[in-house]
Amino acid sequence: MTTSVREYLSRGWKFGIVGISGFLVNQGGLMLLVGKAGLPTWLGGLIAIELSIVVNWFVNDSWTWRDRRESPRIVRLGKYNIAAGLTAFGVNYPLLLLLSGAFGLNYAIANVVGIGLASGVNFLINHHWTYREREVEA
Repeated sequence: MTTSVREYLSRGWKFGIVGISGFLVNQGGLMLLVGKAGLPTWLGGLIAIELSIVVNWFVNDSWTWRDRRESPRIVRLGKYNIAAGLTAFGVNYPLLLLLSGAFGLNYAIANVVGIGLASGVNFLINHHWTYREREVEA
């Protein structure tokens, strides 16, 4: 089945709302770990990203895609973590390191840029892979 524009909008705004909480967890965690605890940006970034992925999964699993929870919980968590990890560690994290390291941009601002670019791709991967709609047999 193909996803309608209405469904993209319906799930997309929910994903966005959840994303705000994930952003707060990620950004707050990064600022605490790097700014307060003194961890290097590369390590604080890894921890903050993974923490936000897990928090977002709980909310997205129970709200955004609650009607598509057909596979076991651990499978959904694994797939969500892979999808979010691909975008977080393939887009967000490299931009955080590149913009803050090579270009001298403040790490918190660099993280916002990375999160923004990764979010749309993350939604599409999760919508079409982690929580894909199953075909109904006639």
